[in-house]
Amino acid sequence: MARARDTQTLDIFDWQPPQVAVGYDEDVAGRGPLDMKIARILSRALQEYQDETGLSRGEVATKIGEHLDRIVTKNTVYKWTSPSATENRIHLDEFAAVIHVTGKTDLLGFLPGLFGYAVVSSEHKEIIRNHEMREHKKRIETYHAELDAQIAASDARLRGRR
Repeated sequence: MARARDTQTLDIFDWQPPQVAVGYDEDVAGRGPLDMKIARILSRALQEYQDETGLSRGEVATKIGEHLDRIVTKNTVYKWTSPSATENRIHLDEFAAVIHVTGKTDLLGFLPGLFGYAVVSSEHKEIIRNHEMREHKKRIETYHAELDAQIAASDARLRGRR
């Protein structure tokens, strides 16, 4: 008879490090032209938001419009998320409004990710900066130790000449 699994003990192999950078996995944006990738990540973010809130696409469009202080229609939002709708691409202020309204900060990681950069929270930024300073301090200490060794070797040579 097999023993029942102990559900009270943490499995060290189940642990995942916290996500440091925001952004969707590459499979969300997929392949193809940039406009198609943008449409896919917008579609994912808006769908997640709608699933979480129960709001319709039209209600989300209204909230985005209120944030921008202009009318944004349901059809406009559909066109933003449709890879085949090339006549109505999202503008940067609209993209920012989508992030603001939905809280989907993973959208922030898309554009910097195209250039090899990542978006991190302020907290993680400080942690990373502290790590970099510690690493720099270690390099300086190593350099000082090397200088001390060179000076000691030089002093030894000079003492040997006397």
